[in-house]
Amino acid sequence: MRDKKGLPVLVVLVLIFLVAAAGGITFLVKRHTPTKEHMDKNEYYGITAEDQVALVINGYVSETQGKMIDGVVYIDYDTVSNYINPRFYWDQENQMMIYALPTEIVEADLSQDSADYHMVDGQVYLSIDLVRNYTDMDCTVLDSPNRVVIQNRWDEIRQTTVSRDVAVRYRGGIKSPILTEIAAGTSLWVLDESLGDWIGVTTEDGYTGYIETSDAGEITDRPNEHVSQAPEYSGSARDYKINMAFHQTTSQAANEAVDVMLEQVSGVNVIAPTWYFIDDTSGSLYDLSSSVYVETVHNMGMEVWAVLNDFDGGIASREETYTVLKNTESRRKIIRTLMDSILASGIDGVNVDIEKVSEECAPHYLQFIRELSVSCRNNGIVLSVDNYVPREYSAYFNRKEQGIVADYVVIMGYDEHFSGSDEAGSVASLPFVEEGIIRTLEEVPAEKIINAIPFYTRIWLTDNSGMVSSTACGMDEAEAFLADNSLETYWDKETSQNYAELQNEDGYYQIWLEDAASIEEKMKLIQNYGLGGVAEWKLGFEQPQIWEIIEDYL
Repeated sequence: MRDKKGLPVLVVLVLIFLVAAAGGITFLVKRHTPTKEHMDKNEYYGITAEDQVALVINGYVSETQGKMIDGVVYIDYDTVSNYINPRFYWDQENQMMIYALPTEIVEADLSQDSADYHMVDGQVYLSIDLVRNYTDMDCTVLDSPNRVVIQNRWDEIRQTTVSRDVAVRYRGGIKSPILTEIAAGTSLWVLDESLGDWIGVTTEDGYTGYIETSDAGEITDRPNEHVSQAPEYSGSARDYKINMAFHQTTSQAANEAVDVMLEQVSGVNVIAPTWYFIDDTSGSLYDLSSSVYVETVHNMGMEVWAVLNDFDGGIASREETYTVLKNTESRRKIIRTLMDSILASGIDGVNVDIEKVSEECAPHYLQFIRELSVSCRNNGIVLSVDNYVPREYSAYFNRKEQGIVADYVVIMGYDEHFSGSDEAGSVASLPFVEEGIIRTLEEVPAEKIINAIPFYTRIWLTDNSGMVSSTACGMDEAEAFLADNSLETYWDKETSQNYAELQNEDGYYQIWLEDAASIEEKMKLIQNYGLGGVAEWKLGFEQPQIWEIIEDYL
């Protein structure tokens, strides 16, 4: 016989179980039910004032906002320069905006009222119409909230088409608030495929968020249907490989001896004499040009590309180079003086060897190259620009921009170890040279790259106290050092150079030779990578047989 008193207890236990189960089910349902909460659009775009305009650039929301002034959208200069079009150049000192087009330089004086520009709290803003006029971009202005969707990137774009109506969420996860909802069949730009169950996307109207991977169709390369509106910075690049020999000249006497200097030279089609030096921070030039020299070289079937530098004249520091290039008038003074001399002497090209460029100076240096390119283009003068072998710390030289506005980008493929190095080593090992070529190719087309090779080496001495010093010498002098010391060389596979060493009472001597064998290995690289040519530093350091090797590989 059952205990009837136990029944209520059992009922209570069952009820408790049922309530708990229901609660658990409710919890699970809530946990796995997507939220329908919509994110506040102003909060999403960071808009806190009525005159602010959100900027969505290549799918990403900018941390800065534009301004709505009299119904027109304006974007601050820094954002335009850094993310949209770096060719707008702001001259703070003269309150002037400058833009270098292929054949003209456009200026705007911001001290005058203009619909194209506004000054807000000391900051320059450019109208969206002005930016669009000079920029290769697609641009859509939208409201509720006010935003501008800009696209100026056309490569490596991925897309997907959603299979059903979906919500684009702020973050990956069903509990993240909804940014916008899109219909089945809509195509989205894919930004991030790394999250597994979610992919990062952006919509045509400027919302960047996440959708579930299961809702996406096949991810494919997006067809590039954009018709470029970019101006064409054509120039005077040659339709043959360049073989340019640098001729270091520091006096008119050196000019007069050019025919003797070139007696044993063969295969060279360009001579680059070091003729122009920036003499002071006002932009004055020290000029060694000679029309007689030019005529002599022309009669030998070669062109003259005169060199402009910032270290053999009156200025020789980063601070002075910055001072002269940041000033619009001093930049233009250099260009006027340079072009007058070039045209008067019959010179065919200019080679810019400005090396003392700090990161602060970089925008002004690039503007100088742009402005000089306009004068060169209008006068049929070849423009080439010298650069160190690329490193992360010199990325601000912006070889990509140089490669667009100039005819040639020259890699100075030497000084891997230099006079101030604290350890002995090769001037230009093959891996060092190849790395410079590969990195430059990431920014500049092969046909616009000239790789400069050294005709010099260094005799290194580590003395008995551990101090390291070196002496630069040409090929004949290096060979004489080997002979005088009865030294034998062996082939160093790591550097692709002949190497010798000597221990005596002075200390430990080392030399990595630049000779026919090392030059041939470098020429193989230039040929294999399809570069636009080779340059050599410098005339007088070579042995005659070197020219035949170079010519064979061009």
